[in-house]
Amino acid sequence: MTINKAFTPTGLGGDHPANGPLSVERLIRVRDELASSLEYAEGSNRDRMIADAVKAIHELLALRSVPLMPDGWAAVPVEPTEDMVIAGFEAELREEFRDPEAWEAFEAMSGCEQAAHQAKLCWSAMIAAAPQQV
Repeated sequence: MTINKAFTPTGLGGDHPANGPLSVERLIRVRDELASSLEYAEGSNRDRMIADAVKAIHELLALRSVPLMPDGWAAVPVEPTEDMVIAGFEAELREEFRDPEAWEAFEAMSGCEQAAHQAKLCWSAMIAAAPQQV
């Protein structure tokens, strides 16, 4: 059996635009073209398949608009930046420790609780200093 190296899922040549990434604009254009071909449809099997394709593209477009990151999460570099490291080291100098009541509460904690609290402050400061996605 010979394998056709030029085969593409679309059945079109390798340089055809349909074999490239599907941008939102292209998906919208394809969806709208397919939908317009159904305007005079009589309900054939082909029409149903086109209607399913239109629905699938519509659902894909809806999914692409959903953020990949849930609320409360942040994408950060695997290796912290210099700004992130500095922010982490300086975290305990933040406002939380300048407030006398917060300092008393911190002093009342066990050593492990203090370490955990400092780690949370460090983490929070590092996340805040991380480069932001645009």
